[in-house]
Amino acid sequence: MNILNRVALTVKIHCKNEKHANILQKILSIEDKFAPPTIKVKTISQQNYVISVIEGQEKIETVLSTLNDIFETIKLINSIYDIVEQP
Repeated sequence: MNILNRVALTVKIHCKNEKHANILQKILSIEDKFAPPTIKVKTISQQNYVISVIEGQEKIETVLSTLNDIFETIKLINSIYDIVEQP
């Protein structure tokens, strides 16, 4: 049985500072464009936070996979940011 769900998720990530939030937002906004066609992802930054809103009518597994992609990108960018920002 292939049941479609209407799903909306909001993820708010606390960043180290506003610069870090802006970097994450810019990179995630590029990735937003590669979400499946039935899923819309919008990412913004506000002060020290990055907020991603995921909306769509899709199987929950697809939405969770998109969320996982966001977390993997954040993990990668955080690792790079830590290396670049070391004193």
